[in-house]
Amino acid sequence: MSRGFPLPELDNWNTGDLIDWCAAHDRRIQKQRGEHVADPYEQYQQLKAMEPDVDAMYAAGQIREAKYQTYKRTLAECAAKLGE
Repeated sequence: MSRGFPLPELDNWNTGDLIDWCAAHDRRIQKQRGEHVADPYEQYQQLKAMEPDVDAMYAAGQIREAKYQTYKRTLAECAAKLGE
């Protein structure tokens, strides 16, 4: 495989593990090329830190329902990817 995956280990990995492996490999290559690569955990931490403010803004009517639901969905997806 082009990503250097250890093929003898294939039976021990599930689909999510394989996707994580590919994503980590791709981030490593991008860093080697000098490209900026966002850290998924850092992104999650930033979204999580914003949560109280976003909740308050939504409760005050400053954020539309659709935008609030999109934020919550993105936060949940990030948490799921990290196993939070």
